[in-house]
Amino acid sequence: MIGSLTAQQILNFCYGQAGFNKDASYCNFVNRNADGSLKNVVATNFNLQSLKTRGLDLEVAYSRSLGSGRIGLRFLGNALGALIIDQGTGLASAVVNRAGEVSQNGFNRVPNGSPKWRHTFNVTYSRGPLDVFGQWRYVGAGVYDVTAQSTTPGVANYIENNRIASVSYFDLAVSYKVIATGSKKVELFLRGDNILDKAPPIVVQGGINPIANSGSFYDLVGARVTGGVRFSY
Repeated sequence: MIGSLTAQQILNFCYGQAGFNKDASYCNFVNRNADGSLKNVVATNFNLQSLKTRGLDLEVAYSRSLGSGRIGLRFLGNALGALIIDQGTGLASAVVNRAGEVSQNGFNRVPNGSPKWRHTFNVTYSRGPLDVFGQWRYVGAGVYDVTAQSTTPGVANYIENNRIASVSYFDLAVSYKVIATGSKKVELFLRGDNILDKAPPIVVQGGINPIANSGSFYDLVGARVTGGVRFSY
């Protein structure tokens, strides 16, 4: 984020005072007279906020013949080791690892975190004109705010229950090619998403119009079925 600092904040950065992390690069904006007294401080725009992340993406796919058809397996996983967000205020408390935080704003409307583990696993089976698809979507457990505590009621960052449980969603789909000759194709399909009608956890997002969950990681709609006909000629 591009923003400006006051002259005092620039001095605090330069000398590492008032709880600020020392950053000598800010001393370039501090000018002194020949006798060492302060001449002026150049208050300009700075690139204040930063984000550093570390993790692992995993993809495994396998397919083989099964009877007179073919089966395919595919796994996609994401392990998040760190999501370090620096608010750019210079205070050590403004540098927080948000890995595992699944709220959208947390206290003081801080930037989003992300679950430490998410994966998708699907199975496909094809036999002649028939295709069947099944999928498992998983969002790991997390917390509302990584800086919160649940031992001292009444303090600003107190949350009685900071844990948000993991969630699994299951999807199914089937399609059948009625006509598949040359450029003429007619296919019937039916799909069900979140077939167990799993409700999302309550992960409040504040603001002018507060909502219970933003949908960044969770299914907000519930069970739904779609079907129809695809054709080309």
